[in-house]
Amino acid sequence: MTATPELVLEILVLLVFTALNGLFAVAEMTLISSGRTQSDKLSGEQSSGALAGLRLSQRPMDLLSTLQVGMTLLTLAAGLHTGANLAPRLRTVLQNANLNESISLVLSYFIVFLLIAGFVGIFGNLLPKRLARLAPAAHSLHGSRPVLMFAFLFEPFEKLLSKLTNGLCTLFVSGEAGERIQASNFEIKSFLQESAKTGAFDATEQRMVQGVIEFSEARISSFMTRRPEVVWLDIDDPAEKNRRKIIDARHSHFPVVKGSPDNVVGVIHVKDILSRQLLGQPFDLTLYLEQALYLPESADASRSVELFRNSATHFAFVVDEYGNVQGVLTLTDILRAIVGDFADTMDDKSTTILKRQDGSWIVDGLVTVQELRERLMLPKLRGEDSGNFHTVAGFILSELGKIPKTGDAFDCDDVRYEVIDMDGNRVDKVLIQFRRKEEI
Repeated sequence: MTATPELVLEILVLLVFTALNGLFAVAEMTLISSGRTQSDKLSGEQSSGALAGLRLSQRPMDLLSTLQVGMTLLTLAAGLHTGANLAPRLRTVLQNANLNESISLVLSYFIVFLLIAGFVGIFGNLLPKRLARLAPAAHSLHGSRPVLMFAFLFEPFEKLLSKLTNGLCTLFVSGEAGERIQASNFEIKSFLQESAKTGAFDATEQRMVQGVIEFSEARISSFMTRRPEVVWLDIDDPAEKNRRKIIDARHSHFPVVKGSPDNVVGVIHVKDILSRQLLGQPFDLTLYLEQALYLPESADASRSVELFRNSATHFAFVVDEYGNVQGVLTLTDILRAIVGDFADTMDDKSTTILKRQDGSWIVDGLVTVQELRERLMLPKLRGEDSGNFHTVAGFILSELGKIPKTGDAFDCDDVRYEVIDMDGNRVDKVLIQFRRKEEI
C-alpha cells in the first residue's frame, strides 16, 4: 500500500479528528478535576482562555453533555470516514497476498477498526485526560474555546438530548433525583487517594478529610468512652476519694453520680473546682454541678456535632433505648475520631494496643473495632456492619456466641484471635496473630 496523496489525506483527516477529540477530552477532565478557585485565579489574568475556562466551570452539567455528544460524533466520524477509505485499500493488499475474498473483507475492516480505535483511544482520550488531570486549570486554556464554540453550534441538539435523557431517568427514579449527580463516600475517598498521589493533598490533609467522611458514617457509640472506662465521681463518697480520682485521671470533665452510674446528677469541670479551691471554698461537688447533654447511642456522629453546637456544654451522656447510661462523649472524642489520637503523656490509651517482638498484638477488649482496623490495617471485621458490637470484646462475643474463657480462640480472615485474660465476664485482653507472615 503506497503512500499516495489520497492515503496521506486520509491520515491527516484522522489526525484532525483525534486532535479535536483530545481537546474535548481535556475540557471534560477540566470540568471534573478543576475547582472554581483555580478558574477564578486564571480569570484574574484576564486571558481569553482563562475566561473561557471560567465559563466552562459555571455550567458544568450542561457542557458535560455537550462534550459527550462531541466526543461521540468525532469518534464516529473518524471511524466512518477513515475506516471506509482505508479498509478497501487494505483489502486489496490482503487479496494480493492470496487471501480468500470474504476473509480479506472481514479481516481488513477488523484491522482498520483496531488501529483507529487504539489510536483515537490513546491520543484522543486517555493521554489528554491524564495530562489534564495533572494540571486541569492550565490545560483548560487550550480546550475551553473550541468546546464553547461547539456548544454554541450544537446547543439545540444537546438540549433535545438532555430532555430525552431526563425524561428517561424519571422512569427509573422519582422527583428530581434523576437530575442530580451524587458522589458516594467511596468515590470521594478514591478521589482523595488519587489527589494525594499527584500532590494535591498531603498525607495529613488526606487523613483528616477521610476522617471526616468516616466520622459522618459512624454512630456515636463507636467512638464514645464506654461505661466501664469512665471515671465516676460519687457525691456520697468521701471528699478525699473524689480528690484522688481527679488527680489520678487528669481529665477536664467528670460525670457525677449518686450511688451508681444509673443515677447521674450532672457533670463538673475541673477548672471550676480549682477556681473555688483557690478562693478557699470547701470541696463540695454539689457546688460545681452542671447539666450535661444526653444523646441516644443510635444517633449519628453528625447529629451529635449539631447538638453540641447548640448546647452550652462540651460533655454528653450516651444512653440506650431504656435510658441507661452506656458511656460519655466529649468534643475531644469527636476530634480524635476525625484526626486520630494525640500524643499525650497524661493519657495511657496508647498501651491498649501493644505490638510484641514476634509481630503479634495484645489488644484491650475495650478498644473499638474502628481503632483496631486502623492500627492493624485490617479489613472490616465479620459482622461489623450489623451494628451488634463496637469493641474488640464485642467482636469476640459475637464470634464465640458465649461468655469466653481464657484460651478460647478463632480465626477470621487469616487472623487468629485468642482470649488471654478475662476480668470477670468481660474480655480484658486479646492476643491477635497474623497467620501469614506479614509485617504490619
